[in-house]
Amino acid sequence: GYADNTGQAPNHNQLQTLARRMSYFTGYRPEQSNASLGGADGASDDNAYGTLGVAAFTIELGEGGFYSSCSSFENTIWPDNLEAMIYATKAARMPYKLASGPDVTNLQPTAYQVIVGNTLAVSGTATDLRFNNNNGNEPTQNISAVKADLGTPSWQAGVAIDMAAADGSFNSSTEEFTGSIDTSNLSAGTYMLWFEATDTAETGVPAAQFVQVIESADLGTLSGVVTDAQTLQPIEQVLLSYDGVTTTTDVAGDYQLQSTANVADLWVSKAGYVSQVISNVSITAEQNTIQNVMLEPTCDLLFDDAEIYTTINDAINAGWSLQTNQGTNDWNIESGVNYTIGGTQAFVSEDVNSLSDKSLVTPTLQLSAGAEMIFWHQHQFEAGNDFYDGGVIEISVDGGSNWTDLGNLITQNGYNGTLNGGFSQPLGAVLAFVDTLGTFTEVKVDLSDYAQDSVNIRFRMGTDSSTGGGDWVIDDIRVINAAACQVDNDLIFIDGFEPTN
Repeated sequence: GYADNTGQAPNHNQLQTLARRMSYFTGYRPEQSNASLGGADGASDDNAYGTLGVAAFTIELGEGGFYSSCSSFENTIWPDNLEAMIYATKAARMPYKLASGPDVTNLQPTAYQVIVGNTLAVSGTATDLRFNNNNGNEPTQNISAVKADLGTPSWQAGVAIDMAAADGSFNSSTEEFTGSIDTSNLSAGTYMLWFEATDTAETGVPAAQFVQVIESADLGTLSGVVTDAQTLQPIEQVLLSYDGVTTTTDVAGDYQLQSTANVADLWVSKAGYVSQVISNVSITAEQNTIQNVMLEPTCDLLFDDAEIYTTINDAINAGWSLQTNQGTNDWNIESGVNYTIGGTQAFVSEDVNSLSDKSLVTPTLQLSAGAEMIFWHQHQFEAGNDFYDGGVIEISVDGGSNWTDLGNLITQNGYNGTLNGGFSQPLGAVLAFVDTLGTFTEVKVDLSDYAQDSVNIRFRMGTDSSTGGGDWVIDDIRVINAAACQVDNDLIFIDGFEPTN
């Protein structure tokens, strides 16, 4: 990258692979540094690579300028880049090899706990698909093995434990795996359990989790059943967490977890229900504490996965609307493998190569305290050395006459850049969803500020007068009230009966 039009580094392919790995987490465009930015002599990354062979990169941060606000850094730049930095740290031992291998994901998020001498069951996912392919496609291979090392990693004379493919054989680029860890030779204490996956080419970066080996005399049990407070029916797949130990309910609503003797809060949550925290739950060693839970359901103001529509007109008949300020509004219902998170259809609009300002607008919603919007999306907006096209989400409390941007209320996976604003871009130089987001990502927006308001929310795309890009795909749009659903138990006035004087 030290000058314009220079050739590729000797490790170009390996550097490219690592860049595509890191860009998977950020959505940034992976490219050779002088490809669009021009040469930069005196840069430390060129010097580090040329002198010491270090795999060195420049990662351009911010929203299109060199100076970002503290709030933007803390709420957008830092969370967008943290996982990429962690991946780079894991790959640093052998960066030109490890990035070509698969990742291990979906391990238990908290430390494993097992009684001395018992067998520990573990599971996870190995995948070779986590690359950003918006600048060429990275070759992928099938998973061939997953191994675990307890106490010491594989590169320090550890004894590897083979994991098994959950479906019986390792023969695809993404595989669920399971395994058993024998603790009969371990004394009580905390150990590190390392996981590494191998494909037909390389072994990937390690993933790890703590294992707490506990004397049985120090361990107690917490169990119970979780039911719906209105129907009294059991609820499955409820997430419960106690002092870092997590579990879920089965089809009968039953749960059980083990932990060292303690007094701690029990956190209980499931989508569609009001989350609950039960304070000061006590677990006694060698005893079973029973704690049953009743969850109040929330009311969905809107839940739309586009599956019930054939065309956009069906959605319009259901209360949605299209708003066009400039150009042609092509928001539509489309189907296919690239247009779904939980089904086969989604709302889609194209990043066209002409001026457009087009919105998809929700039905009118009456918000209550604690309301939240959740949706999944992916996008491929025009990008290069700057961001020219993009999308925002906005809210109106006056039927669509005036709109306010919701970016500062996004609590998960917010705007990832600042639009250039040139070439007559109708949105202007504002924070927005920009560049490429290659995998479906969940976005959450806190609507508490609009409690008791009647609102509309719109997904607005703005494109400039020149180059276009791909699509903005939005699915599983949901607006919920955090409060419990109020049910009228007085049935005398249902089915057409009216009160009389």
